[in-house]
Amino acid sequence: MRRLSKLFEGKVAFGKVNTQKNKDTAKKYKIMSIPTLILFKNGKEKATLTGIKSVGSIKETIRKHI
Repeated sequence: MRRLSKLFEGKVAFGKVNTQKNKDTAKKYKIMSIPTLILFKNGKEKATLTGIKSVGSIKETIRKHI
């Protein structure tokens, strides 16, 4: 994620949630697998990626929505 955060600096904010400690958040977003990446735009969920993905795949998904 560090590589992606540098690439999209000023355009995308990245954050992490510990689903063990934040079970309500995990339930709200139906997170069943780790890793799960959820992309939000203007407070609305736009895309969800589950499982290990390549940097290229994540970049492509982000670019579709920014």
